[in-house]
Amino acid sequence: MSVSPTDPVLTPARAKRELGLAAVLIFVSSALSLYLASRNWWVVQTIRPAPFPPHQETVTGRDFVPWAAAMSFVGMAGAVALFATKKFGRVLVDGVLIVAGVVMAAGGVQGLKGAENTIDVHKAWPTLMLCAGMLVAVGAIFASVRHAKWGRASGMGARFEAAGTTSPETDDDPAHLWDALDRDKDPTSH
Repeated sequence: MSVSPTDPVLTPARAKRELGLAAVLIFVSSALSLYLASRNWWVVQTIRPAPFPPHQETVTGRDFVPWAAAMSFVGMAGAVALFATKKFGRVLVDGVLIVAGVVMAAGGVQGLKGAENTIDVHKAWPTLMLCAGMLVAVGAIFASVRHAKWGRASGMGARFEAAGTTSPETDDDPAHLWDALDRDKDPTSH
């Protein structure tokens, strides 16, 4: 089913699918980034004076780029927040998720550069973290581009709102509310 450019809102089922896809992509990529940060990225060797042997220490991604690992938590929380927000709140969450994804990807790039005195490098972990961060950013960009088309069908409580009705909060004229009360009608039941 294709949506014409003039159609401002998708069907509720398609909007929920797109929102779910974006949220799952962001959540899974963030969780993957957190896992990758816990892996050993390289082994650093420190030369000590004789008679002591060289000291070897493993460095995880969390040790080297703790700020990138912290953004993984932001990404997971933001994926859940996509369901709870609408309009400006979702724009704000999308912006935070884009930044979080870029920071995770930057952590992967920093990890690829390595550290001094590295003797054993596991480039797969920082490379995968770079990819995971980019996926978080792509999911957030998708959400920010598409959230206006999702309309009311994509937020929490959307299933409780009747289609084609206005709620008292969105009615611009308070006189309509009083007129409804004068006619013995509940203005909140629409």
